[in-house]
Amino acid sequence: MRRIGSVAIRIVVAISLGLFCDHWIKNHENNLLTRNVTSLNSVYHYLVTFFTPTPELKATTLIRIGNTSVAQFVNPRNVCLENLYIGRVLTSLAAINPRIVVLDMRFDPNTCPPEDSGEAAVIEGVKTLCESRSTKVFVGRSVKLEQRTSSEDVSAYDLEPAVDFRRQKGCECVREALLNIDQDSRKVPLGWTTRPQLDSLSLAVAKAAGTKDQRARLDQLTPESPNPFVSFLKPEQFRRSMVPASDFICASDKTDSILGWRSCQLQELPATAMGIKKDIVIIGDDWPEQDQHSSVVGNFPGFALQANFIESLLDNRVFQPINDSLNTAVGICLYVVIEVIFLIGWRPGLFGIWIEPITIVLAIVILAACCMVVCVWSGLYPDPEIGMLAFLGGRVVDLGVRFKGLWRRSGPTVSLEG
Repeated sequence: MRRIGSVAIRIVVAISLGLFCDHWIKNHENNLLTRNVTSLNSVYHYLVTFFTPTPELKATTLIRIGNTSVAQFVNPRNVCLENLYIGRVLTSLAAINPRIVVLDMRFDPNTCPPEDSGEAAVIEGVKTLCESRSTKVFVGRSVKLEQRTSSEDVSAYDLEPAVDFRRQKGCECVREALLNIDQDSRKVPLGWTTRPQLDSLSLAVAKAAGTKDQRARLDQLTPESPNPFVSFLKPEQFRRSMVPASDFICASDKTDSILGWRSCQLQELPATAMGIKKDIVIIGDDWPEQDQHSSVVGNFPGFALQANFIESLLDNRVFQPINDSLNTAVGICLYVVIEVIFLIGWRPGLFGIWIEPITIVLAIVILAACCMVVCVWSGLYPDPEIGMLAFLGGRVVDLGVRFKGLWRRSGPTVSLEG
């Protein structure tokens, strides 16, 4: 009876640690705990999506703005100059006549002085794209940061200020969509309740690019719907589809100075630029110090993550999440089952020291196999993160108990002899 009580106490403490860590992860980004949980989620995500169709990069091309892909002086600290560069790229891109162009960025109207030529260059580039009347241009907006990070309930988010391209004559092909992504990068964002109401960038682009059947399916997804999980393409697949922005810039002189930048004519574009997929072209920043996101397959720049979401929506590689309360209950139940298996199996006198790691591996494999079956046959994505965290919490409690026992055995003794 005493042993059952101590086991019950340990399970309760472990579950409490799991719930606390889960709450911490959901409210804090980019810390040691979230990075370690992301590593665990990577293994789990790979296992549960193992039998899903192998994802392919079918519709999107990425134009990368970052180190080694831009002219000199262009960097994230000089936004106005980068805008000028982007404007030249857009004008060159218009010669290829792409179907959809996505700008994975927000253009703040208050960043550059009114007389700056960068914003005017972007507007001119967008106008050139709209001239074909067959191209749609999607520009990013984002919800206000202070509202997104506030603990208060917000009925509808306000948007950060941005250049309103739709008010510009000749920019009728422009659509706005939300750049913000889910804190859990395994989930494709569908949108937030905003003023005015906008879809997420990935959902809006997928709807515009999809066939009639695909649009009918995607129209069922709304900002009020829970964000579904997706499977991921590999980073090397994106690298093969990336084109440096410099391929769309021609220079009037050999020094490649700012005054020498100009847009390219069709016959001047290199083969790498001419050979891109024309369905969806996504332009985004790839600077080491900004817009980088951890995912289950490694770090991604924001625009590559958006491309994965778009491809997933078009291919229907999405898995609906289980209700949070049910997910928590299932995670806790699975943890208790694994803990019982672990306690029954831990008999060092009978099997030796190897039974503990073998039991852990066996329990995780059984858990992943069960979740894989659910994922493949039902289209649902069980996410027993709390169960995993509680299991780790149980191991922390074990270490504490063992350390306490060692400390007591090695502590000072008091002699009773006179």
